Amino acid sequence: MGKNTDSLQKGYSFADGTLGVNIGATKLRIRFAPSPLAEEPDFRDQWTEAWPTLRILASDADLADNTTSEEINAKRRIFREFKETVPADLRQNITPFQSHQWPLLKHAATNSRMMDLLIANPVLAYAAASSFEFRKTLPDVAAKQVLYRLKDKQKDILAWLGFNGTPAMARLFTKIKTDDIIPAILRKLILMPDRSAAVMAALAQLESINSEVIIFLTHTALSTLHTPVLLRELSQATTETNICSQLINALYIRKQLGLEPGITEFHSIQRITEFCAEADQLYANRPVPVVEQHDAEEPEQDQPAGQRRLRRPPATPKVTSATCKFPEPPLPAYSDRFGSITPITDYAQLLKESLDMHNCVRTFWNDIMKGRLFIYKVEGIDRCTLAIRPIGDQAWIRDQIKSTCNRKAKDRAIEFVDLWLARHRAGL
Repeated sequence: MGKNTDSLQKGYSFADGTLGVNIGATKLRIRFAPSPLAEEPDFRDQWTEAWPTLRILASDADLADNTTSEEINAKRRIFREFKETVPADLRQNITPFQSHQWPLLKHAATNSRMMDLLIANPVLAYAAASSFEFRKTLPDVAAKQVLYRLKDKQKDILAWLGFNGTPAMARLFTKIKTDDIIPAILRKLILMPDRSAAVMAALAQLESINSEVIIFLTHTALSTLHTPVLLRELSQATTETNICSQLINALYIRKQLGLEPGITEFHSIQRITEFCAEADQLYANRPVPVVEQHDAEEPEQDQPAGQRRLRRPPATPKVTSATCKFPEPPLPAYSDRFGSITPITDYAQLLKESLDMHNCVRTFWNDIMKGRLFIYKVEGIDRCTLAIRPIGDQAWIRDQIKSTCNRKAKDRAIEFVDLWLARHRAGL
């Protein structure tokens, strides 16, 4: 492949076996044959080897020309052409992963030991191929290190990555589903609380494990609320359900209102759904603090000190639009004849969205400040509040989308949002 980075076509392209991606800050060219190679511009604007984490392979259903956007359909056709250059056995084993496919694809194509590990323990192979996500080393250094570690037993590879290096953990990894796992979720198994023995025992009882199960067992607010029957049901749930995210939010609402959780364990997803609905209702029926009825720019110090203490709800963060500007939104605003999507960029806007939509989105401010979530206002087809979260390079997915009073968003509004996300996603 040539040296001139300026020649890379804008958007997506496929020519001479090379996939080109030139979207926003992402500039890549990727080929599988004759030898796997991904490249990006370096500081001198020269092509240099890269280890992208975006999704480059998808199922035939996900690559079908069945959207209302010709732009998205054209993008899918280009990725479909690239997919045809990858051998069928590699496609079958790597396609289910939602991110970090390239490191695994390259190592499995060029190293028989990685291919053997991919067949025997897919998620461990996935983690080893992207060891830079666990060991905090540079990707090019990690790519060399893993070649030596592939000679080790599975438990020793786990220990090298930072997990418990035991046969039990190796067996646990074989149960983890590949279609919704990402490094950020796997890292929770490294950062388990002191209850790690209890967590391992609970996981050992399950036939399969997904991200919802891992989050439930490792999150400090949830880890004591599970039952075996709930974990079995959760292990079959899809990522779209966002059960853990909804429950964490419901518990936070009760805490904000000065209430105890009111429950010691859950036996079903249905009971969690009811608990979340009860929390939403409690929040909607709360006495609205006087401070929320004032303009967000009103200087708080102008009020008498005694009144300030009385008028601020206990869990309201001490921020205003002047002191809490959110990080830059990852995706720009968008509008067309069907509707608009507008980023929430400061606490004053977040507070207004929460009041307008009668939801508790204002409690997400801490996650927004840490870059774990970003909030958008959706108008047009349906008035909704949208939360998105990152899963990899230039890749954001829906975390939640709710209409007024946390009602289910219309299907057309969800499709409108998903197409917008797809346009801005560097990979699939």
